[in-house]
Amino acid sequence: MKDLRGLDERLVPLAAASVARWRSGLAALSHRLSARSRRRGELRAPGVRGLRQLDERYATSGPLALFREVPQLGFVVIGLVFLAGAGTAVSREAAHNRQTQQVSDPLPGSSGALPGAEGEVSSTLGPAVGDAVQAYLRKAATTVAQAASEGGDRVALVSFRSYLTPGQVKGLLGGYSVQRVYLRSRPGGKDAAQLPVNVTGDLSKALKKAYADAARGRAVAHKAYQMYVNTLTVVSKEDQAFKDLYAAFAASTEREARDYSSSCPCVYAAVVLGSPRSLAALAKKAGTRAVEAASKGQSLSGLEVLPLLPEVRGVVPVAQAPVDPP
Repeated sequence: MKDLRGLDERLVPLAAASVARWRSGLAALSHRLSARSRRRGELRAPGVRGLRQLDERYATSGPLALFREVPQLGFVVIGLVFLAGAGTAVSREAAHNRQTQQVSDPLPGSSGALPGAEGEVSSTLGPAVGDAVQAYLRKAATTVAQAASEGGDRVALVSFRSYLTPGQVKGLLGGYSVQRVYLRSRPGGKDAAQLPVNVTGDLSKALKKAYADAARGRAVAHKAYQMYVNTLTVVSKEDQAFKDLYAAFAASTEREARDYSSSCPCVYAAVVLGSPRSLAALAKKAGTRAVEAASKGQSLSGLEVLPLLPEVRGVVPVAQAPVDPP
């Protein structure tokens, strides 16, 4: 409570001062714009005309119309956002203080470290954007060797050399405890999403269900995108560019839905649990590109997984499709 009171004494005056400055600045800006409008009659910058068109199109009905008719609601929303941000800051600092106290005051006889997680621990599996692929492949090999010297089962990320069908995945990972697989329909192009699928029970049944869910989800997405494209009215180059963008999304999701409706080669990575010896054997299989073992004592729930796409060479690009659950 003492820490929270101190934090309150620091934040509340700062918040009040910020709000006062914001209100003063808003009043001054309003005064300047009013004076300029009176002198010039009307602002005629091209961007303003575009904004006016957007205002007439979107702000004359629905929720935005309410803000247009009752401008004071905008100040209420901004105030609520500010208070929510201040509350989040208070909660985070309080949590940080509790965590710091727990680390600095471990239980008697305890070192303060997590069991089985000695030394430096990485919470990420897979290469980050900007990493060199060859350097990552070498690093992955060292983690398997390190696991062999320490012993104990490990969670590991398995990157495939190419996209595999469900049958090929079953042949490659048969006998291993598979915890997650990653799907991507390459015919969908650069907009095709990566789909992480947690596996419980039989791998073949899990993949069959995952494909069906992905096909259904992509079909729904295609329908929504296409409907939006069909209702867009083009009156400018910007409108046309916007329509073309969503048309590309519609085409991509249509190809994905069609691909997942069959036993497509769409699985490109997996997360498994195995002994160091079994992971070393998996790394030597023909369809395996890399196996990266997590640190001792780590579970999948505590890891950030960045699977490597089979087509990526050189340096991992920003253009890798985002992870998007089906």
